[in-house]
Amino acid sequence: MKNIRKLVLISLLVFIISTIGVTYLYVLFDSLMELSSKSIIKILTQIGLIGGIILTIVFILIYYLIKKIKNIWLLTLSLIGLLVFLVFITYWFFLAMMYFRLEDSQSFLSILLQVL
Repeated sequence: MKNIRKLVLISLLVFIISTIGVTYLYVLFDSLMELSSKSIIKILTQIGLIGGIILTIVFILIYYLIKKIKNIWLLTLSLIGLLVFLVFITYWFFLAMMYFRLEDSQSFLSILLQVL
């Protein structure tokens, strides 16, 4: 039971840090955007939360792979596959971030699915 609480706490911390980080990256990339509290909240809810969820899920998958797989070769192969998947997801996410504009009526999730 203690390990589950620790995992939830660390996952929550990863989620918060990655959400703030992805939001900050979008603000850095979009230099034409006018900064206001409304626009930052919109970025946080549309882009930051999705990025935070993706990175938290990958973190939890890595944790469970390390805990459940005892064979070192299978673990290595699984982690390499997961890291390749993470690189693909990161590229896909950043590509969608480049096409997203706050002024448009489309949500970030719809643009994310269109880029695929």
